[in-house]
Amino acid sequence: GLITPALVEAYAETLGDGRSLAAAAGVLRAAEFDRLPEYQREFRGITHPALLIWGAGDTIIPLSLAYKAYDLLANATLKIIPEAGHLPHEERPELVNPLLLKFLARAERDWRRRVNTENERIVHKDLKPFSQIGN
Repeated sequence: GLITPALVEAYAETLGDGRSLAAAAGVLRAAEFDRLPEYQREFRGITHPALLIWGAGDTIIPLSLAYKAYDLLANATLKIIPEAGHLPHEERPELVNPLLLKFLARAERDWRRRVNTENERIVHKDLKPFSQIGN
């Protein structure tokens, strides 16, 4: 990974004497992740693409939650990052960044396809597309 002494120092400075980190981790561990299935209807209602990126060694939020969320989201992709914990984007950016770029590129393509389809509908109604107004 790319964990440098400067990065460690920046986190240490932000988190103070370590009690802040322990408190934050405690809050996350105490969260009612086991209640996730109670929200099945809400999760299943999310139809937009979702990219779940999880560190295989996450000790803050268990990997089992990733699988639960993946099962509940209708249009999700789950990527497990090896040799990463709770911060895979910082621990393994060489693996995470390409996943993000690919996901965002696909989302942009899908968006452009929808916009083009909507513009075609406007043209079929004998109206000019926005790009042709004033011509």
